[in-house]
Amino acid sequence: MSERVWAGCYIAICLGVGGWVYMMGLIALGSAPLLFVSLLVLAPLSVCWLFFYLLRQEGILRPWHTALVICVTAVTYPLYMQPWNPRNIFVATLEGLTGKTLTEATREMSSYIANDVSVAEEQFVPEDVWRQGVTHQTSYRWNETDGNYNADIGQIFLRDGVVVATRFLPD
Repeated sequence: MSERVWAGCYIAICLGVGGWVYMMGLIALGSAPLLFVSLLVLAPLSVCWLFFYLLRQEGILRPWHTALVICVTAVTYPLYMQPWNPRNIFVATLEGLTGKTLTEATREMSSYIANDVSVAEEQFVPEDVWRQGVTHQTSYRWNETDGNYNADIGQIFLRDGVVVATRFLPD
């Protein structure tokens, strides 16, 4: 094969790996089991390293090829090492509610299991949150079937219909 063909294949594979990792991050973030993540991350990365090896064997390796492989590996590694479970999305959504109205918060948390909004009682509200003038509270759960996470609760504290604080209580 000519040098241009090898280089074209290599660039295509690297771009494919980048696109694959990007789509995996958008689609499967938070709901992918470890085997699925391994297949989506490590398989394309292995193909990238194979082409790198073949270019080296053919003697057409350029300095930017090495830099590109290192960059692809550096971008892929954190994606593989991050904790892949749905709890991350729940906590991020919960923490992003501060300052929103109850209606907006309810809309954003609509995919989770909600409890009714109730009048806040001082003994059930953290002291620092109570000092913010909390009048009502509610809570959400994101899972009731998985024994690892079925007791995860997100509390939302409201003052005059606006979220002033949130708290995550892990399983």
